[in-house]
Amino acid sequence: MNISMPKACISCTHYEPTGWEEDELCLYESHQLGDIPTRTQIGKCNKHHKQAFCTEICAGFENDPLIDVVEVRNRPASVPHQEVLI
Repeated sequence: MNISMPKACISCTHYEPTGWEEDELCLYESHQLGDIPTRTQIGKCNKHHKQAFCTEICAGFENDPLIDVVEVRNRPASVPHQEVLI
């Protein structure tokens, strides 16, 4: 049985998580009434050598063959002060 994950940095073989950052474009949904998520996982893209939010999408995406990827909408903006990875 394969795992399904979004086709974004979080499921890319080049992505290495490094922590969490405040993110005004946080895409996570809250599971608690009244809670508004404000932080998104951030990491290093070892292909582009840049910081990236786990919810970003780029043309260099490569997934593990054991992961079924699901198409998702890209973020409207990349990590602040970084160029878009596409």
